[in-house]
Amino acid sequence: MNLDVLSLLIGGMLGLVIGAMGMSLLRRSSGQAQDINTQTQEQLFAAFEALSNKALDSNAERFMRLAQEKLSAHQQLAQGELEKRQTAIAEMLKPVGKSLDEFNQKITGFDKAHATIHGEMKTLLSSLNDETQSLVKVLKTPPLRGNWGEVQLQRILESCGMLENVNYRTQVVVEGARPDIVVDMPGGSSIVIDSKAPMEAYFDALADGLNAAEQKAHIAKHVERVRSHIKELSSKSYWDKFDSPEFVVMFFPSESALRLAQESDPNIMTEAFNKNVLMASPLTLLGLLRVVSFGWRQVQMANNARQVSELGAELYRRIQTFAGHLQLVGNGLKTAIGAYDKAIGSLERQVLSGARRFKELHVVDMTADEKQIESINQEPRKIAVDELLLNSDEEQQKASNE
Repeated sequence: MNLDVLSLLIGGMLGLVIGAMGMSLLRRSSGQAQDINTQTQEQLFAAFEALSNKALDSNAERFMRLAQEKLSAHQQLAQGELEKRQTAIAEMLKPVGKSLDEFNQKITGFDKAHATIHGEMKTLLSSLNDETQSLVKVLKTPPLRGNWGEVQLQRILESCGMLENVNYRTQVVVEGARPDIVVDMPGGSSIVIDSKAPMEAYFDALADGLNAAEQKAHIAKHVERVRSHIKELSSKSYWDKFDSPEFVVMFFPSESALRLAQESDPNIMTEAFNKNVLMASPLTLLGLLRVVSFGWRQVQMANNARQVSELGAELYRRIQTFAGHLQLVGNGLKTAIGAYDKAIGSLERQVLSGARRFKELHVVDMTADEKQIESINQEPRKIAVDELLLNSDEEQQKASNE
């Protein structure tokens, strides 16, 4: 390729040189021989011009042909390399494409599941809203609202392991005061709980179709009624009628009802506490009663420990009494063994000596063997623990009576 290009360049340069030489000869010829006519000069100029143009056209045509051949070869080579690279890239991207297809399938499945869940949630929320509105309408009735608060309070007490008439009492009347629940604490004191927190305005604020102004008015009424109930509970002074700490628990059966009052009036909790009223939601009351229940368990554990101590002392006394009986049995055995040994001695010395004379007189069979009676040389084992011994006659007599 380099030689062909070089030859083309040399041919082109040669044509230019020949053309230039021709032009120079023409100028010289015109300068030296002014007598040559114009027709001859034009013929020479045309001949040289044709020769140079022919050489340039030939070289250009050859150059273009070679350039096209080389370009075609390069294009074919580049096309082959491009196809190889495209094939390699396609092979490399196959796992990515497969993963993208799977991802798209999963996305499609998620979209379908999301649409299904969204529809179910929409239906559920609609049903829940209807049930909530029905509950709001039912709880607007004062007797039902009071029963709802009492039921919530009973569930919290039961979840703390408390039993009615054991750990708490209901509707206790003392000096005209009648709180809903009186929770007994260890030591004889008690906690008074009121479950009649005002909820009507709160439920009115939850009604559908209210604008912002109407809802704000119901919330303000809710705060006002809560503050009025705080004053009423404070005026009853339950802590003077019961052996109770100087506060009464004002129970809200709904967390949101208490939170709405606090958000609307941040100072209402402090005002209630200053009036010896503790505003409690279900979670707050649950924590308070868990502490009381823990105190009762500690008292029960202390009572069990005292009973175990008393039973241990009684068992020790009974063991000591039983050891006294064993001591008396041992003493009796010792006395019986001594009497037995004395009886054997008397038998051998006084009875058998006379009986042998019958044998000498042949009154009895001479071949009969005499039975040997052995004495008992052992004593009963004594109790080695001194604290179990009955040292005095009075103690031994008492043990024998028991």
